[in-house]
Amino acid sequence: MAKLFAIIILLSCYYISTAIASDWSYSDQQSWANGENQCDGSSQSPIDINTQEVYYNGTLKLDFINYDHPLISYKVTNNGHSIQFDYTGDVGSAPAITGTVLNNEIFRLAQFHFHWGSAKHIGSEHKINGRAFPVELHLVHYNHAKHDTLSKALEARDGSVSVLAVFFEIKKMNPGFEVVADMIDKLQEATPEQSQFMRETITLQNLLPKNSEKLYRYHGSLTTPPCTEGLVWLILNQPNEIGRSQFEKFLGVIDSHSGEKIANNFRKIQPLNGRKVESSFKPDMVNKGFVHMATSSTIIVSLLMIFLSIVGISPLLSIQ
Repeated sequence: MAKLFAIIILLSCYYISTAIASDWSYSDQQSWANGENQCDGSSQSPIDINTQEVYYNGTLKLDFINYDHPLISYKVTNNGHSIQFDYTGDVGSAPAITGTVLNNEIFRLAQFHFHWGSAKHIGSEHKINGRAFPVELHLVHYNHAKHDTLSKALEARDGSVSVLAVFFEIKKMNPGFEVVADMIDKLQEATPEQSQFMRETITLQNLLPKNSEKLYRYHGSLTTPPCTEGLVWLILNQPNEIGRSQFEKFLGVIDSHSGEKIANNFRKIQPLNGRKVESSFKPDMVNKGFVHMATSSTIIVSLLMIFLSIVGISPLLSIQ
């Protein structure tokens, strides 16, 4: 009897803590910060990446493990805030990321989920030079060699969790995204208790853009309560593409708690507070580098003028 009572107490605590964790909304983000979380911390996410202030680090390389293998073991949940795909297979076989961008340590996939807007000009959590995208994918990984679970890795706040962010633009149909769009459609009105183990396979490589070498790295936090800090963010510069009908699957997702459609489930931009944002590609190539290219051109012209004046050609420049 005592054991049964203890189990009941534990279950009650679990459901209470779960309710507290989910008792927040995107419409009232000012109330997120409290004494039990880090939502008012100094290293919060998301951020607006200003490419004029990005530091070039040519050593940053990102490598993928099992991203080209069909993903079979997973469950999909409408958790009231997003559609989330949790990996449920063997950790050793899980898709992973590594490379110098993560000090060559292996980070295993735990789950991935989406953020989206009600129109094509809003939706993503991160921005680049003030520009938002309609959809942003977050692939959440953790260092299993250091921590047994994602929860323990988050608690450590030691850089053992890395989130890979992928933007999506609405352009042409993406055949590789269709299986994900179908699952989102099936779970539009599902409750968290109705997670589904799908039979369809997903190849994560299809969710990445053609160029996954150009990326940004910075240290930040979870973008939902409890806003835990100590995460390594990797944001791909090139967006992937989906079709209009695929995007519209997101617009039909229902919050089971409120009964309303989930739209604009993104956190507002957070201050950088002196943090360094690095890029794996040269600054004059960042977002076509229009600012840096202009600066470089000015320097080149100035050097040319100095050279001409030295060799005595400068008087020719004044001839009408």
